Amino acid sequence: MTIKTVLAAGWGLLLAASLHAQNQSVLPPTVQQHLKTGAPQRLAQLERLLKPVQPAGVQERGGAFRLDSVVLFNNYTAVDSFAQSKTVFEYPSAQLTVQTEYVNAGDWLPFSRTTQKTDALGRTTEAFGEAYDPDAGVWVPESRVQGYPHGNSLTLVDSFTLSIWDETSATWQVAIHNETSFDNQDRPVAIFTYFAQLFGSEFSFLDELSYNAEGDNDLTIQSVEEQGEWTAFTRIERTFDQHREVLSTSYVIADSTTFIPQNKTETEYTPQGQTGVVRDYNWDFTADEWLLVQTTGYLYDDDGRTTAQVNDIADPDNPERKWIQYEYNANGDLFVEANHNWDFNLNTWVLVDKSYYYYSNTTAGHEVTNDGPLAVSPNPTTGFVRLPATEKGKIVVLNVQGQSVQPAQVQLNNGQIDISNLPAGLYYISVQEGNKRRTGAVVKQ
Repeated sequence: MTIKTVLAAGWGLLLAASLHAQNQSVLPPTVQQHLKTGAPQRLAQLERLLKPVQPAGVQERGGAFRLDSVVLFNNYTAVDSFAQSKTVFEYPSAQLTVQTEYVNAGDWLPFSRTTQKTDALGRTTEAFGEAYDPDAGVWVPESRVQGYPHGNSLTLVDSFTLSIWDETSATWQVAIHNETSFDNQDRPVAIFTYFAQLFGSEFSFLDELSYNAEGDNDLTIQSVEEQGEWTAFTRIERTFDQHREVLSTSYVIADSTTFIPQNKTETEYTPQGQTGVVRDYNWDFTADEWLLVQTTGYLYDDDGRTTAQVNDIADPDNPERKWIQYEYNANGDLFVEANHNWDFNLNTWVLVDKSYYYYSNTTAGHEVTNDGPLAVSPNPTTGFVRLPATEKGKIVVLNVQGQSVQPAQVQLNNGQIDISNLPAGLYYISVQEGNKRRTGAVVKQ
């Protein structure tokens, strides 16, 4: 298993299973409490330490073209935005990458740093995380992951160890040790994870994987060991179509013959075999049926790159809808990632933040800059607005809160757009051409 797969899949299943299982009193009480109080915080730390050094779509090109930095902008208004944070990438050698995060507090201040080592095959063998102490002006050790790849595989690992820096003793303390056993076909059959100091108590988890006749992992049994006793607490059944997982159902193991439904995930694929729609359900004990809790959809361009991800959380009391938009430069690399939230009151998307990706030897990823005011006429208007822009310009109409609204016509037609369907009030019209943006105000009567 890969380190990221073990953490993302294993920990996700572990947390979901354990927290649901608490209501069924399957896990030992001490393990339940440790998971409930300590797991989310530690998981966040692990994700920060082990997040990919290069985003999806970024490829090394003989050392001449590589990711240099990522800048996150938020607090979008009609005319400006705020550079909140940035990540700078350095490559001291062919097998060493240093990723430094900064926050904007009037000036760029260092926040955290991750050093990633790779072997000759480009596989991660160590990730070293540090936090910046602004008072002392020094970097302080925080976490370290040591990984041991499996044979010549580019994805599988035999084991990894997470250590946490202990300031009191000034030594590394092992928090997690993970080992994976493989069969003669290099398929993981057992994943053993030992926790030493992670939650202040010592215990272990074991995933046992079984495969069907087609070689797909159709069954996983998860067990917990504490004080010498092993207890199976989760059963995960999977269904495949052309070796693609279409259904995963998790059950709490009450005893050897009683399995209580817990959650399930349905996955649909595009004709090209890419993930199209993912639906997550929880078992509703009151209604005795599956309850849809989340739907995630993906869109792709002709080159198979993800262009959009929409996530719906089906909470009747607090529904959420998020949209992540991806744009790529001429070289095919990701250069803009935009996050939006849906405003259910205004029925419109609200831009939350954008991340711009910068690469060496290119300017394709530079953030958009303001290029002065945009002259609009007539002003005020009852409908049509003339704009000094070309048909290639990207036009956005925003209300006074800086939120995008949908006019009757947002594309230029004879040099003008139509906002006749919008309510009376003040609006901003923003035109972006290349990396230059102009904004003007117009009163709709």
